Amino acid sequence: MNKYTLPVVHLVDAEGPFWEPLEETFRQLKEIYHINMEPSISNLRDLQAGIGIPSEIAEDVKARFSSHRLGYNNSWSDIEKMCHTLFSKEWREKISGTSPTPYTINWNCLDQIGFHLNPRRRQLGPNLIYKFYEDQIKLNELSWDRLYWHYHPMAFNKALNKNGTSLNHHPYHYTSLCHRILDCHNFPAVYRPGYHVERTDLNVFLEQWIPFDYANQNAHDQRKDENYRFSDWRNAPLDWSVYHPDFKDPRMSGNLKRSIARCLNIGTDFAKIGKDEIEKAFIRCAEGKPTILAYCNHDHRDMIAEIKEVTSMIEEVSKRYESQVQYQYCNAVDAMRLYYDLPSEEPVKFSFTFQDGKLEIKCSKPIYGSQPFLAFRTYDNTLYHDNFCFGNDNLSFHYQFDSHSMPIQMVQEIGVATNDFCGNSSVLIIDAQDPQRVIEKFFS
Repeated sequence: MNKYTLPVVHLVDAEGPFWEPLEETFRQLKEIYHINMEPSISNLRDLQAGIGIPSEIAEDVKARFSSHRLGYNNSWSDIEKMCHTLFSKEWREKISGTSPTPYTINWNCLDQIGFHLNPRRRQLGPNLIYKFYEDQIKLNELSWDRLYWHYHPMAFNKALNKNGTSLNHHPYHYTSLCHRILDCHNFPAVYRPGYHVERTDLNVFLEQWIPFDYANQNAHDQRKDENYRFSDWRNAPLDWSVYHPDFKDPRMSGNLKRSIARCLNIGTDFAKIGKDEIEKAFIRCAEGKPTILAYCNHDHRDMIAEIKEVTSMIEEVSKRYESQVQYQYCNAVDAMRLYYDLPSEEPVKFSFTFQDGKLEIKCSKPIYGSQPFLAFRTYDNTLYHDNFCFGNDNLSFHYQFDSHSMPIQMVQEIGVATNDFCGNSSVLIIDAQDPQRVIEKFFS
């Protein structure tokens, strides 16, 4: 009997170090549970033991303020110490259980750009988190890990500990992708939403560029803070299916191209994956239905303990379905390819001409979005994004550098990037003053 394959995907919202003062912990206690306690270590220990907490909320409070959840990696030294284990091939092999593939981590890297207030002492600047994990992957030769994209919409006050829900008033998402293309020569095919928030503007933005979105957090224990003000995935699938979102509401099935997968949490107190949810994935797969089992966490907590817990549950549940289902750890793109049974394809190749400031691009095959992503850097190291003009067919695009856009004499380099429908990514870097000097990168 042939077994069905269940892809298992671990995504990390890679945000770097995180610090939380004791006063902030007790402020959250008051804000969320309306419990006013003096900030102190002894009161924190009582809180974590449920002492003095109303019985009807005691378990919720204990979970939210557990020693694990508050045990943050405060510095890069803390994260590097954790990475000694995380990036060990021996540890990855051991934690893989009966998967025929090694344990795979998908690092969705955040750029924290443009913020004015940083009370949690987080890593500011573009590419730094990406470069850290890129170096770890290369140094430890874990070629199966992947680097993708994570973004937090900015609040009006530009404070890094506050959450915005709109891309429009601080459009640093364009800046982040420009840096990813021009500095890292990379373009993401996978997205994980900051604070698990997606509204219509982000829905439409992703539709232009990124085919795969691990965002759906609908669960019976979904957080209901402030009437679902931030994370709200009600009406999205509660099973482990993948869907194409609606234009008006990314939680609803519709006719957009992007694919949204369900992705629950490990190491936190809401939308948390457990044996019941893991079993639902195995049952669905055993019925011959395409399925992706996905979960996420953050690098500012003890990922080792969280991975041990979830892999132990997966291994335990898998034994009940071993004659029907073979689970395997994989990257987020390969999981989508398995789900849709997508063929293996070559990535998009760009051909171009560049003369008198006019860039003409020709794609070798249909691309995922409506146009490639255009980024360019001026000699003062400012990065810009702009739209291409459409060419004579859906494979052709052009852009004119002049006084209406940017005079070509001011432009140092140009980046063009796209994904295809299979999640292959293509990047072209052109020296604006010497167009014969190019860099091409492809990711699958």
